[in-house]
Amino acid sequence: MLKKDAHYIAANRSRIVDILCDSFDTNKSVNFVVKQDARRKERLRFLIEYCFEKALSSGAIYLSEDKNCCALVIDPEKTKTTFKSIWWDLKLVFKTIGINRAIKVMKREKLSDSFNPKQPFVYLWYLGVASEAQGQGLGSTALHELIVDQELPIFLKTSTQRNFPFYEKNGFKKVGIIDDIEYELRMYLSRKIKVDQ
Repeated sequence: MLKKDAHYIAANRSRIVDILCDSFDTNKSVNFVVKQDARRKERLRFLIEYCFEKALSSGAIYLSEDKNCCALVIDPEKTKTTFKSIWWDLKLVFKTIGINRAIKVMKREKLSDSFNPKQPFVYLWYLGVASEAQGQGLGSTALHELIVDQELPIFLKTSTQRNFPFYEKNGFKKVGIIDDIEYELRMYLSRKIKVDQ
């Protein structure tokens, strides 16, 4: 069962960052953002810490009771530009992306954002399962709980081919594809699951 209690999340920040760093270490889309050099692991960790902070301020962070599965969800309506958010954005450019690649990353983000739904939605940014707990159905269980917990449809993007059928099997409809030499990115939108009370 996923928990999003603020104290629980704060107490387990390191565990959440560890799970997501491990889960997304070889992800094409993440590695498109992270500068590929001798400091790649350090840069990846900062990216996940950046995402944690953003989800904390404008969305929700979930961690399973067994501390093996977590998710970061963003509500675009709650995303605000503040001095703190600008500072984190600048640190992301310098610590993770690199100045020379920032424009390329921003172009890709603008293109992928063109597929965002017109109606209100929440964005499932990351869903990760600890490597030692994979293959036990934790991802599917967490995804179903997220769909039930959210009042709005869930939108997500993935560049991991093995995830395409996973999301489709769990009720997500493909709404766009970006094909590129460097990556293939698919956008999905969830259907709402009605739960009888």
